[in-house]
Amino acid sequence: MEKEYSLDDLQTLIKELETEKAGLLRLIDEAVKDQEFLSAHFHSEALGQINRQLQTLKNLDDELYDKKYFLEIGIENVRKRLKEETSDKFKSVLNRHIEEKERELHLLNQIPKRQRAINGKSHLQDYLEQFVKGKVRGLRIILSKSDNLSIEIRNSKNGTKLTMPNIKKLEAEYLLTEERLLKMGGLGFSLNDRRDRATAILNVDKKEVTEKIMRLISIIVFEVFYFKELGNESAIEILNRRTRDEMK
Repeated sequence: MEKEYSLDDLQTLIKELETEKAGLLRLIDEAVKDQEFLSAHFHSEALGQINRQLQTLKNLDDELYDKKYFLEIGIENVRKRLKEETSDKFKSVLNRHIEEKERELHLLNQIPKRQRAINGKSHLQDYLEQFVKGKVRGLRIILSKSDNLSIEIRNSKNGTKLTMPNIKKLEAEYLLTEERLLKMGGLGFSLNDRRDRATAILNVDKKEVTEKIMRLISIIVFEVFYFKELGNESAIEILNRRTRDEMK
């Protein structure tokens, strides 16, 4: 399975982050006007993180995003320089440069985005629908095979149970930091007494289970972990053996 499985919520995530970015920019402006520079600094750090997340998501949405973005920035910078230039000779050189880069950008914009799964459905969504219908007992979503990073999904008496095992190993390898554990906690995951697994229970209507899990996986891949760290080692395994977890 390719990383595409987590792109179903991509546009929603981008819109949410753009809204958050706009809010942070307003807060920074207000803090600077009020000379609250420490507050402006903290908001700027948060803005940097949002910008990195947006760049990641936009590159997933469009593999040519970075090339287009840097071309646009380059064109804009040359236009600013053109306004300040007094030499007709250099103006001509700059205009030719702008025209060349605009043609390059136009050609990139003609290239269609990579096609995703048919009807916009991913492998994960298909498997989750089978799980909700009771055709499979559980699923193991492998985010990184070499790191043993995965999430197991099963039914329990309290709802749909999501479990991330191997917590101690992930901590020992510095893949799961304290900051990332806090983010997982914010998503509803809690550690067991032995601190070797984190579990979340989704107590929602069956119609919402697929959407909720897709949303959680998206956040875990894009916001908790930097997805490029995970490599291209994702997979889905069907868990059909009945376990005690299904009765808890």
